[in-house]
Amino acid sequence: MSTIPTMRELNAKHLLALFLALAIIAQPASAGEPAGTKDANGFIVHEMDSPYQEGKCVVRILVPDRLEPGKKYPTIYVLPVEARDENRFGNGLLEVKKHDLHNKHQAVFVAPSFSTTPWYADHPTNPVLRQESHLLKVVIPFVEKTYPVRKETAGRFLLGFSKSGAGAFSLLLRHPDQFARALAFDAPLMREQMSKGQEVYGTQQNFEKYSVPRLLQETSPKLGGEKRLILLGKGFLQKQHVQAHALMDKLKIAHEFHEGTERKHTWDSGWVPEAVALLLTTPKQASTRKPNIILIVADDMGYADIGVHGCKDIPTPHIDSIAKNGFRFTNAYVSAPWCSPSRAGLLTGRYQQRFGHEFNPGRPGTGLPASEVTMASRLRALGYITGLIGKWHLGRGTQLIPTARGFQEFFGFLGAQHAYVPGAPSGGKKKKANSDSEIYRGTKLVDEKEYLTDAFGREAVDFIERHRKEPFFLHLSFNAVHVPMQASEKYLKRFSHIKDDRRRTYAAMQSAMDDAIGAVLAKLRETGLEDDTIIIFLSDHGGASGFRTPNGAINWPLRGGKIDLYEGGVRVPFLIQWKGRLPAGKTFDQPIIHLDILPTVLRAAGGKVQPDWKLDGVDLLPHLEGKVKAPPHEILYWRLGDHMAIRKGDWKLVRNDGKKTELFNLAVDISESKDLSAKHPEIVRELDAHWQSWNATLVKPLWGSGPPGGGK
Repeated sequence: MSTIPTMRELNAKHLLALFLALAIIAQPASAGEPAGTKDANGFIVHEMDSPYQEGKCVVRILVPDRLEPGKKYPTIYVLPVEARDENRFGNGLLEVKKHDLHNKHQAVFVAPSFSTTPWYADHPTNPVLRQESHLLKVVIPFVEKTYPVRKETAGRFLLGFSKSGAGAFSLLLRHPDQFARALAFDAPLMREQMSKGQEVYGTQQNFEKYSVPRLLQETSPKLGGEKRLILLGKGFLQKQHVQAHALMDKLKIAHEFHEGTERKHTWDSGWVPEAVALLLTTPKQASTRKPNIILIVADDMGYADIGVHGCKDIPTPHIDSIAKNGFRFTNAYVSAPWCSPSRAGLLTGRYQQRFGHEFNPGRPGTGLPASEVTMASRLRALGYITGLIGKWHLGRGTQLIPTARGFQEFFGFLGAQHAYVPGAPSGGKKKKANSDSEIYRGTKLVDEKEYLTDAFGREAVDFIERHRKEPFFLHLSFNAVHVPMQASEKYLKRFSHIKDDRRRTYAAMQSAMDDAIGAVLAKLRETGLEDDTIIIFLSDHGGASGFRTPNGAINWPLRGGKIDLYEGGVRVPFLIQWKGRLPAGKTFDQPIIHLDILPTVLRAAGGKVQPDWKLDGVDLLPHLEGKVKAPPHEILYWRLGDHMAIRKGDWKLVRNDGKKTELFNLAVDISESKDLSAKHPEIVRELDAHWQSWNATLVKPLWGSGPPGGGK
């Protein structure tokens, strides 16, 4: 039988073991099961005295089921609708628990409940209302002493369930050193009470005093370069949200603005997990890496065929979300109304007529000249992984294919068009199944069995997943909604109400593209890359709405379409989103051109445009951030064989097919219906002189003489 040694008999080994045992007994509940009383819902409940009021403060805490020893967890302080509303307050945490957010996001959720009226108020004279001080001086120190949470500012977040989130905003604006981020969440109960004329926060006047715009006007601290404020909702005070968004822009307070969804705003609507996901996508994550770049191009798509441009018969929620989360450009152009020349300008940042790529390549050996450096090559030099998925149409030869022009990965076809359904005619000259353009992975042929638009979406999601840990450039180049008009039954069923066969097929094809884009956006959210990714969407040129390869597109209110140099041929939908840098829900009305994309993303990636590159595009970021007020371009030019056009300010001079030159004022006549050339001959002469000077700097086309009547 062994005996317990005396202190004198203890050696160093025994002392170490005893010390460790005592340390384990004495340490706070930082691993395993935390201390505290659990209520019926499984929340750890702590009750503490308030030094600022009579009564108790109750704090409910929800921790991950398994706390890893030594790991520090971010803390989210869930601020209730109203202090006395215990039931609703409890439901908020129930949603957190229901969706397993405490485990999924590895965070500790803390919900303080006070026994008085609006907890967020920090009245200068009435100590009963000084709950901000209570949270900062009592609750936060207690939580950080008792639980294994991160104590630095970046570890603390606010999720505010109050009308316009005034509580969360008030705390963050007054105490930016205490919190990393605050999210304002529309509270349905408060909205319902106010809509019925009931008193909320004591009086309507008191509520207005603590409105977000008022708080911003009274307190505008310098919050640094990180995003800190988030607005989320589509509720009773949506107008106030928009006002706050504009005011934060003016005050240069970094923030995000999320309009929210159309679904009913209740605890069970899914808004809580959506809000938590937004909150935990921290700006520090966005700032530690170069932004990913996803350039999405539609083919032959109509100007009027997306929701944010007024389309009623084809829902495009995912494309529209890019505009809602960023910028929509109302005067955006491409450099050519034809497929291959437009793509040549897009990927080089130069007017394609400068290097002879004026028409679609046809004979073998024709394509983007070797003298030109692509966007992929520029970004690859900056350490980017580069990939092209979809349509190429810039050459077929060994030295002309994507993998020879800067793209490390390629999945798609090389020519102008391709069948969407396996085995169906591609619509090319030979009229045989897939005869014009085979599907390649890299340089090897593959036998693709899926509807082609779905396949491109699948490949894009896979590309993001495989390269999620490194900066990437993905050019997602759809052939939708180019002919041949082929849609899968899944999408045709969505539009059985559209009687016109061509328009119904067009709608189905476009809906498939929107779904594929939705899958890409979902993957970015899933991987936590959304804030770190620049997403650009545009069409390669105007919709094919005339007699040339008609596909059922609508360009209203623009005149003309594909091949024309009227607005319908060259003005396109153009959207950009960069949540980590740019504000949301904005429009940009000054003329831009897709040649601007290359210098814009190059600067965002940390590169610098060199003068000897002779780019025609400009960096749009200073304009979008409000640092530069002047228009990006004084003049824009076009030439396609006998077609010519020039835009300077609101004036546009255009000549199609060698016909009469016409002059339009786009500010009052976007449809180009009133020719003003006879009324303003001096403007005609001025614009023609500008165009002739530009034209003199161009080279002769390397191939072709003009677009045929049925051009591709």
